[in-house]
Amino acid sequence: MKCNISEKFNFDVFIFSIIIMLEVFLDCLKWQRSKYQTLHTLVFSFSFSNKLGMIHFLIVSFQFEHISTSGSSSFD
Repeated sequence: MKCNISEKFNFDVFIFSIIIMLEVFLDCLKWQRSKYQTLHTLVFSFSFSNKLGMIHFLIVSFQFEHISTSGSSSFD
């Protein structure tokens, strides 16, 4: 399996843009950055070396979203 440098770069840019979109989404839900910053830092570095890192980041993010919105409405 060869990994073309340009393909790797494009994939990294794609992951980075998804993470930025997730951060904007989380900020819109009025999340405190401290709640997910450690997780974000750990998974961010993992995502750039493994496609599973992106999937893991998305799954955990949506789990946190469910936890944060299950108690009360975030759109007060």
